[in-house]
Amino acid sequence: MFYTNGKIIIHSLDDLDALNEAQEKIVSYLKKEEGMKAEFVFSEEHKYPMYIVPEGVEYKHMEEVLRPNIKLRAINEDMVVLNDKHTVNVKYNYTDEEMDDIAKRLASDVLEMHSLEEEKKALMAEYKAKIDTIDNRIFDSSKSCTQGFEFRDYQTRIKLNFADKKRYYVDINEPDTIRKTEDMQKGDFQMRIDHEFEERIEPKKEKGNKVKGKKGAKSKEVKKDVPKVTETKDDTDGDPF
Repeated sequence: MFYTNGKIIIHSLDDLDALNEAQEKIVSYLKKEEGMKAEFVFSEEHKYPMYIVPEGVEYKHMEEVLRPNIKLRAINEDMVVLNDKHTVNVKYNYTDEEMDDIAKRLASDVLEMHSLEEEKKALMAEYKAKIDTIDNRIFDSSKSCTQGFEFRDYQTRIKLNFADKKRYYVDINEPDTIRKTEDMQKGDFQMRIDHEFEERIEPKKEKGNKVKGKKGAKSKEVKKDVPKVTETKDDTDGDPF
């Protein structure tokens, strides 16, 4: 089983050959189906084998090639960006220019309302619908002018921060903007795994981004003490924090 948090990709059994083969398949798929040139870089900064996912490569690309043998998970304390989009309604403060526009609309509507009321007696039936419409606009404009804000919908993705136990709703169009923050839900803790590893022969880079062990080294046979990947479970009866 392969695991990725969107930034790196690892194998549950630290199988280097499987990782090499997987990244080659993904690169080939991206070039053929997406017209994208990508290069996975092997990282030697950790004691277990892993590839750094190139910028522009998303989980859906890796899932298309490796399903059903890949899962999106937070690896150790890293954050993970969930693939689904979420619309959140949050407070939006009007700019000075927008406030001026609202005030102008309000003044114009008040004048038009007065003019329509003068004709109401003679043309009540005809103008009733128009007056109701303007009245609603006045109410909305007055409310907006008084409060100075409104709630707007934004397309976001949820970023889970396991260190702070928080959910961050990150704007899809403004990745540096967090629209909403809330406590992580009980089910969110199932998205984290603690990845363990054992001592092995340090890999070295060769051509084609493949990384092999020292010359003459044979692949280890999987035994009971092979590294395991466990998902964090919440055993509390109430608040998981």
